[in-house]
Amino acid sequence: MIIRARAACSAIALSLLVPVAAAAQGRPNPFADLFGRTPERSGGDLTRVDFRSTAGAQLAVEREHTADSGDGVPDGLAARVDGELQLQHLGQRLQSEGHARYAYQEFRREPGFGAPGVDAGGQALLKATTKIQLEAGGQVVHGPFFHILPAMPEAFGEVAPAGGDPFIAYLIQNDSFQGHAGITAEFTKRSSLSFSGRYMETRFATSPADNFSLRGFRGQWRRRMTRDFAVHLAYEQDELRQGQAADGRFTNELFDIGIDFAKALPIAQRTTLWLSTETSALRANNGPRQFRLNGALELQHGFRRTWQSAIGVYRTTEFLPGFAAPLLSDRARVGVSGFLSKRFIFHGNAFGQQSRIGLERHDRLMTYSGDARLTFAMTRHVGVFGQYVRYYYQLPLEADAIVRLPKLSRQTYMIGIQTWVPVFHKEQVTRDPR
Repeated sequence: MIIRARAACSAIALSLLVPVAAAAQGRPNPFADLFGRTPERSGGDLTRVDFRSTAGAQLAVEREHTADSGDGVPDGLAARVDGELQLQHLGQRLQSEGHARYAYQEFRREPGFGAPGVDAGGQALLKATTKIQLEAGGQVVHGPFFHILPAMPEAFGEVAPAGGDPFIAYLIQNDSFQGHAGITAEFTKRSSLSFSGRYMETRFATSPADNFSLRGFRGQWRRRMTRDFAVHLAYEQDELRQGQAADGRFTNELFDIGIDFAKALPIAQRTTLWLSTETSALRANNGPRQFRLNGALELQHGFRRTWQSAIGVYRTTEFLPGFAAPLLSDRARVGVSGFLSKRFIFHGNAFGQQSRIGLERHDRLMTYSGDARLTFAMTRHVGVFGQYVRYYYQLPLEADAIVRLPKLSRQTYMIGIQTWVPVFHKEQVTRDPR
């Protein structure tokens, strides 16, 4: 589609008038409020509304691709702007957050075209009583790109960016809806019961045969054995439909007897180890169950005043839109972030994943990526950044997936400006009862 010139001009005006958020996160440091990062709280209720936006340009260059890649992954020069309104409330009983975001990307090619996207959502956690906790949330996304894999956050512990366009994305218009709700009851000081339900759906405008839907529930008992160690017993069942074929229906059951472990290691200062396990049982069309042991192991280490590094390995069983079978994945990730100086912030990541597609077949999806981002803070509210992304992607031709792109190796260069505008900020300081 071809976007008129005035649409592009309005997008550029938006980027100049309303600023954006920085990617810097990490441990508290002397510059904790840079780009609106949440500083250490005084213990009272905190309510804030921020407006963030980004404007920049990117150049994507394909290093290796298959002849039939077509226009599914557009390359060349592109300009991008986005604006996002963020709301956050942190209280003694209620914690909630929400966002509404608009993004526009214009590709300078023949013929040129624009790609707008919108997403909005929120979640809330309410402590109804001292022993009962309620939570709910949802999100709606309308996007021009389908992300073959979920976007990765720039640093461990952060929320993944909603855009992620420099990474592997295929040009297919899609709409996604998701929601969840649950309740947790602590019936003793160490034990708790929780029940939750969730719903997800993705619709592809030009390929309705690949639509995806999921609905399911989970029940879990958890007991904290020590300060750092807990055990859990859970049952989860998800009913999934991928595509319209009869063999695209799955039941995913989770018979989970696992552990949760998080401990600061005494042998190394500011070093923490996380470990969790679970057992998944997959069943296609009421067939026999196939069991799989999943888990995660992550090690984080803080050094100097602002730096944080981390390494993690993960084994998962997941259902993703665009694939007609479950993905049995093994992935690893290494990341580092921190301040090079008072105004320079660096993020670097390396990521790799191999996934077997389906229970019977042995098709494998492979992807490897690396990125580095450097941000210069001109003020607390305005910064400029440069980013480099490199990734490799491979999917067998016979794999049953919406993306018909067997192989792609690509690198992307990005430059831009980002700002942060605090619209409203109020913190209620807890009074001394004396």
